[in-house]
Amino acid sequence: QRRSHGWDDAPKELQAPSTAQPAPEETAAESKGPEELQQNTASAGGPPEKLYGDAWEEPRSKTGLKLVGELAPETMKWTYALNDESRRSFCGFLPRTLSKDV
Repeated sequence: QRRSHGWDDAPKELQAPSTAQPAPEETAAESKGPEELQQNTASAGGPPEKLYGDAWEEPRSKTGLKLVGELAPETMKWTYALNDESRRSFCGFLPRTLSKDV
């Protein structure tokens, strides 16, 4: 018997494809050795320049980027422990997604 936690009605952009292929930039990053990755990080020289006033990233209101919790059905109450709009960094949590017997 298949269990549903509400994702059957989720928008298509939230539903995972059946076979996920890595993006080309992910494959390229994986092919770099640890020394090269460490050099790239060290040569950065600190935090990036803030290009949008007090923010590093273009505001989501301009890009149209939505969080999973904003696209999920209203019955799924996402909470965000980390919500840093200036860095576009988020950590969402959906409580009680698994049954007690899991």
